[in-house]
Amino acid sequence: MPSIKSDSASRYGVASAKKRVLDLEDNRTQSQDIHQRVRYTLLHVYSKYEPVLLFGYLLFVFVIVQITWHTTELRTTLIFWLVLNIIIVAHALWLGLKFKKQAHLHSPERWVRMRIYSSLAFGLLWGMGPALFMNLSDMVNLVTFSVLILGVLSSSAYFLSIIPPLFYLFFVPVLLCYCAIVFWEGMYIIAAATMLFLAFLAWMSHQIHRMMFAVYAARYENELLAESLCHEKEQVEKASRAKTRFLAAASHDLRQPLQAQRLFAEAIKARSHNTALNQLGSQLIESQHAMQLMLDELLDISRLDAGIVAPNLSAVSLYAIFIRLHADFTPLAESRGLRFHLHWPPNDAVVHCDPGLLDRILLNLLNNAIRYTLTGSVMLAARQRGQRWRIEVRDSGIGIPINQQQDIFEEFRQLDNAARDRSRGLGLGLSIVQRLCQLLAYPLSLTSCPENGSVFAIEIPIWTGPVASDEKTSPNFTALAGLTALAIDDDQAIREALKASLQTFGVIVHTAANRDEAIQILKYHLPDVMIVDYRLSGFDNGLDVIESLRGSNHEIPAILLTGDTAPEKLVELGKTKCTVLHKPISLNNLLQAILESIPL
Repeated sequence: MPSIKSDSASRYGVASAKKRVLDLEDNRTQSQDIHQRVRYTLLHVYSKYEPVLLFGYLLFVFVIVQITWHTTELRTTLIFWLVLNIIIVAHALWLGLKFKKQAHLHSPERWVRMRIYSSLAFGLLWGMGPALFMNLSDMVNLVTFSVLILGVLSSSAYFLSIIPPLFYLFFVPVLLCYCAIVFWEGMYIIAAATMLFLAFLAWMSHQIHRMMFAVYAARYENELLAESLCHEKEQVEKASRAKTRFLAAASHDLRQPLQAQRLFAEAIKARSHNTALNQLGSQLIESQHAMQLMLDELLDISRLDAGIVAPNLSAVSLYAIFIRLHADFTPLAESRGLRFHLHWPPNDAVVHCDPGLLDRILLNLLNNAIRYTLTGSVMLAARQRGQRWRIEVRDSGIGIPINQQQDIFEEFRQLDNAARDRSRGLGLGLSIVQRLCQLLAYPLSLTSCPENGSVFAIEIPIWTGPVASDEKTSPNFTALAGLTALAIDDDQAIREALKASLQTFGVIVHTAANRDEAIQILKYHLPDVMIVDYRLSGFDNGLDVIESLRGSNHEIPAILLTGDTAPEKLVELGKTKCTVLHKPISLNNLLQAILESIPL
């Protein structure tokens, strides 16, 4: 065993070393690529301004010819000197044009080498030519020559600094020749000043080139970084879309059998007067509760991802919400051996919120508190703070370390649940709470300490306007007796479950697996309502089937059932005029939807 461990460690060490070497090589290659791009860019910049420089040089040449034409005896040599300058300028212009058209034909180093000879020739011609044709012992000629040489050099120093070899091959011969001339004439101080001027120009050229190189290198490094970030972002978005598609597909596939189970269980409970069967039906429904909560969490996340959750703010009785939560969670807490306390708001406490979204926030917070509290109690409290109500969910549970208090709001993140106990959900509840609070602009806070429990708190604005009556009547499902329903679903179990559950309330149910079967039924029976699954076999979907079955003469009410939770599907379904119910639905919700869809 020791030898095996040693062998594994050795292999791991070798692999790590290889990875480091590969990373270094990648970085070196990337750096070389950037430097190459910078060199090409500097050549492009130089080529852009080169014609101006060259025509400026030609102007200087013609000035020299004009000054010396009537005084020199070497007119043939002067003409030859002029022609050489013109040829060199033409050659340089040709190289510049070729570079612009075929820049990547050669490396930057090769392009520079191709310009070296013309720069050196320019330097020698400029440095030696005027000395041959001008009488520099005449102070006027010397001053004229000095002004022309030093003026042109100073004005072109910046542009030639872009390519240092070209700078040195031009400036050094010119200034050395000029220095030799003034030294020969006995102007030693001017000769020394010329050498200092050359040194200063060389230093300035170096600084300019280094600055430009650094600027372009930083620019290309930033571009590579931006490309890398865009690529990483695309990968993250791609992974997120894949996750969403997977969850949507998994959710749909899970909802199908659950829907049939739920309706069969409720049909058993509704039809049987046998105590044992009633208890069995209740247990079947109870066993689905945890799965229902998890699927609802997936649906909530998909709705938030799709951006179709729009708050419908109104005046809501906070006291009535506390009554419902007390009724829902007291039995659940007692079944786990916990005490559920409430710090009640006044009877007339009214808040400005979306009741459905507020219910979802408090349901998730209370479920989370009960899941992670092994002993002790859970409290739901309401306290007024100025123009807001502060609602707190307190527990005596395991608590949350400070360094993990932000992590718990991430999707699928659960602390102390390495075994993935399904009774603790999917780890989406607190993420949904945070996103809903952000949507509603409710401040959300967390105070927690390990082994001392947690306090989650939200703050909701007080409603200051008039309050409408909140009286609600219980639905009268007996009014459904004698109605005819057409149920269309390609899943036989769901068709049978819909038929069995609706028949319990006296509804006459016809079932069809697809559009063609539904068309045949409509020839003999006109239903009062259609209950249609969204995803049917083949390429059919429920919306298309509803439109084709309604025809031009009949506006049959329709209820669309779906197990799809993909964000793009939710957006599409949100635009339909049909009532949309998400599987698995309870029988009560289905009956309520039928009551609201048809005129009685």
